[in-house]
Amino acid sequence: MTKKGSRLLVAAVGLGVSSLTQAYDLPAVNLGFTSFLDGAPPAGPGWYAQQYVQFYRNGRLKNANGGDLLLPTARGLEKAEVEANIGLTQVLYQSDQPLLLGGKWGMNLMLPYAGFDLDPKDNFAISANGGNLGDLLIGPYLQWDPIMGPNGPRFVQRVEFQLIFPTGSYDANDALNVGSNYFSFNPYWAATAFLAECGQRF
Repeated sequence: MTKKGSRLLVAAVGLGVSSLTQAYDLPAVNLGFTSFLDGAPPAGPGWYAQQYVQFYRNGRLKNANGGDLLLPTARGLEKAEVEANIGLTQVLYQSDQPLLLGGKWGMNLMLPYAGFDLDPKDNFAISANGGNLGDLLIGPYLQWDPIMGPNGPRFVQRVEFQLIFPTGSYDANDALNVGSNYFSFNPYWAATAFLAECGQRF
């Protein structure tokens, strides 16, 4: 390959890396861990622990147009696939002490960890971080007792002030990282309204 040809290849790969990195950036917002019954209190005051586990197999990375992402390798362009083993350990403390407007204080601690397997491994464009531990989340919160109807709860709510610390594994040269490399503050309000009568009490 001539010098001019090798410069063009480096430039093309550089442009590809830039566009790939932008395509897989997530917004800096709280994307949430739960859906229904979010905002509901635990069974009572005390300590709680919960483990989330997710496995992704043969997941294909997509480009901006929804097609298969092709990565440049020594053999030419190849489809990009990623496998991920993801876990999230959550430890929570709920007090029985009202703090503000009847809301009882609590503390939420979360630590994610993940392992990525990117294929093809010998691509020139993106790489995956080999570290496993993610960013530590510390979330003080206020939890209100359910508003009850004649047959059960009608409305539950919680306000949390999440602090996410950049403790996770991060390398600026890798496109897939477990850690984010920056501190973030994500306050949120979670609530669930029961529009139909519940058959049992909380």
